[in-house]
Amino acid sequence: MNELSARTKLTALISEKPFIRGSISKRKLTCGNPTCKCSKGKLHLAFYLGVRFMGKRQIIHIPSEWVPVIRQWLKNYREIAVAIDVISESCITKLMKGKAKISRED
Repeated sequence: MNELSARTKLTALISEKPFIRGSISKRKLTCGNPTCKCSKGKLHLAFYLGVRFMGKRQIIHIPSEWVPVIRQWLKNYREIAVAIDVISESCITKLMKGKAKISRED
């Protein structure tokens, strides 16, 4: 991916798609009900989203039906990060070659 295609992709991703920086984890839990199947070893599956929010690590319960959508939002963020890295590397290359136009407005 070159700088121009990275900028185009970045613009589209940021303006059109939701994104989240974080990760999903799954846990197997018991509910505490002595007659539930989980008390016999068949544990409940629960999903959590780990994020940084307001400067603190947060763990948010995610209903299982939301997991595919949240995974896509996480993927969108990773694609944004890749595009930013491509643009940054291009700018560094230009800077090191002395070709970057640097002004006070930048």
